[in-house]
Amino acid sequence: MDSSSDDDYHESPAKRLHADDTPPKPSTPEPITPEPVTLANPSDLTLIVGPLGQSIHVSRGALRLASPVWNTMFSDQWAESSKKEVQFPDDDPEALLIVLGIAHLRFKERPKVLLYRQLVELAVICDKYDTVAVIRPFLQEWIGYEEMKVGPGTEEWIFVAWTFGIRDKFVNGVQDLVRNTLADAQECLVWPEQHVTLRLPIDLLDCISQARQESITKLMNLAFGHLDTCVSINKCARGSQTCIGNTMDEPDYHPPFCYVSPPILLHITPPRFSLAPARNNFV
Repeated sequence: MDSSSDDDYHESPAKRLHADDTPPKPSTPEPITPEPVTLANPSDLTLIVGPLGQSIHVSRGALRLASPVWNTMFSDQWAESSKKEVQFPDDDPEALLIVLGIAHLRFKERPKVLLYRQLVELAVICDKYDTVAVIRPFLQEWIGYEEMKVGPGTEEWIFVAWTFGIRDKFVNGVQDLVRNTLADAQECLVWPEQHVTLRLPIDLLDCISQARQESITKLMNLAFGHLDTCVSINKCARGSQTCIGNTMDEPDYHPPFCYVSPPILLHITPPRFSLAPARNNFV
């Protein structure tokens, strides 16, 4: 018997596939819907939370007491007031469940430890639904204040500190962000290794923008104030008779440069009597 034929016969199935044969694709497991959670029995409302649609059975009254946002949402003015199920598709189920559990007085079921990302998601829920007061008694055990160090990948400690009113950590975090980041060509904040990922409330962004505007204005007024002083004095501060400043009173002399003491060469553009437009352009 021909040995080559015998070798062909014993080839692996993968080698005997024809050109038009395609190996079967591995099946992708279907996402598993989390088990329903019951916080109130009897319950008069079911929340369908997150992309997987976890069911959380709650008391409408407990929600209205816990949050002014929910109080309005489930009042007679809104369609949700009469629904038995309400969708919360964009919310993190774990973070929302923490708030809901405390709102239903199930304190023993609260988590004892929360990691960075869990605290960020909890802050998102509390900011969105105004429920900081509900979870405030338990913040001390969840947040290790000494660990709230802002750096690449942990920028949202700033958002956590802002949401929960931890003033010193918020101020320190913003200062670290200002000192250690740059702006790229698209005017986005970047660390040396990666982009800054940070969510902040709109009103806080407005405050930052206003503070930035005021700071730039003060700096430019200070700089141009010194410049105005330099170019408004045509006599040498050291009394030199040969200083170029002493020739500025001559009607036909228009120097493009000004020498000040200590010797600093300033190129005056636009002319020194029209500095206001230049100042405004910097702000």
